[in-house]
Amino acid sequence: MKCDPEGYEAELLLLYRHFESSLHLFRHQSALRPSSDLSLGKDLEDLTMFLSHVTPFYPDKLANFPDRWPTSSVSIPGPFHRR
Repeated sequence: MKCDPEGYEAELLLLYRHFESSLHLFRHQSALRPSSDLSLGKDLEDLTMFLSHVTPFYPDKLANFPDRWPTSSVSIPGPFHRR
């Protein structure tokens, strides 16, 4: 993706839609059960890390990506999450 951004644009948009769906699902599950499934949190974390790394190569397509991330309302389990 970094070497040929135009060639991977369709895959990027697919991954971004998957991220948005996962985030939506995670928010709803967290509202219903604060201790929601950790696998969904891990998937969301992986997607976020990947999209964060490729954002500089797709500034127009991922312009609102940082705004989509929850700030303080939801905590997502991950390697830096301490209980």
